[in-house]
Amino acid sequence: MLRKTLSIAVILTALITSGCTTTEYIYSDVELSYPVRRALPVVPSAELSCLSDETFRALVLRETILKTRVRLLERIIDSTKEPVE
Repeated sequence: MLRKTLSIAVILTALITSGCTTTEYIYSDVELSYPVRRALPVVPSAELSCLSDETFRALVLRETILKTRVRLLERIIDSTKEPVE
């Protein structure tokens, strides 16, 4: 009986206090700038010849994914800028 009463009290307390907490979101327009793009080291093709075909394809895929991600992030940054008239 005590356990049931305690359970009901806990549930009621949770229901009552959960309505009191709200999260307020404040949105602001902030113009973002591009980060400094660091130069990547150049890898001569002769150094890649020792890689297996599978490893080489994985490296090319990784490079493609990274470049795609950079272009996406640049578009997001561009979306925060005022249109040039």
